[in-house]
Amino acid sequence: MTLNELRYIVAVAQEGNFRRAAARVFVSQPALSLAIQKLEGELGVQIFERSRTAVNATTIGALIIEQAQRALEEVAQIKEIASQGKDQLAGSLKVGAIYTVGPYLLPQLIPILKQKAPNMPLEMEENLTANVILFCLPVNAHVEALTRIAPFLQQHSICLSIAKGLDEAGKTAAQVFNAVLADRHRYGVIYGPMISEEIRLGRYAFADVALTHADDFERIHQLFMGSKLICRQVSDITGSSWSVILKNVYAIMFGVAD
Repeated sequence: MTLNELRYIVAVAQEGNFRRAAARVFVSQPALSLAIQKLEGELGVQIFERSRTAVNATTIGALIIEQAQRALEEVAQIKEIASQGKDQLAGSLKVGAIYTVGPYLLPQLIPILKQKAPNMPLEMEENLTANVILFCLPVNAHVEALTRIAPFLQQHSICLSIAKGLDEAGKTAAQVFNAVLADRHRYGVIYGPMISEEIRLGRYAFADVALTHADDFERIHQLFMGSKLICRQVSDITGSSWSVILKNVYAIMFGVAD
């Protein structure tokens, strides 16, 4: 079993056609068909039901494809972590601030960013009081960001992180939130398989949302309503945070075989 074989079955499932799937993963159709047959033989199950007019996943095949999607996302996450290790300050940074905070926070923040990351593109926007603050940055940056914005958080504000890794102290995003915010403010995490890839391709993506206050889920649901992201509420914020870490180990095992 290789990562390429997992990519092939995911591509066929999403395209519903072997020819289009082959073009998508840049291989010939015979090579793709042969690779999938090899995988089916190795697993001892049929992943796809083939006919002249359609290609559909079998019941067990659908489960295998879903797991393959998760594995591929975790492999992509490993590559992202590695790239961040090379230069964590090369990507663009988007900063949003409410009107009452911006004039006080941004003049302090911008010179520091320019000094520490002169090549980092910076996008800023001021708006009304924030209900949800989405942390789209590595876990390592959470402590400093939280420390700076914590004095300005409203009682109803929710800090929500998509970061899947650990910081230098070995803490998840949820643990960092708990250490800095404790019981004073609301927070949560949002994770899902291949979210960015599915949305980039114009498809629906699915995510689990774990929050310190369960009744906040309606606000998160409203936030993404009308988008391609479908959210499901889960109760274990600690378990959700660690599960995506452990899946990276699972993905490494596939990478060794690739």
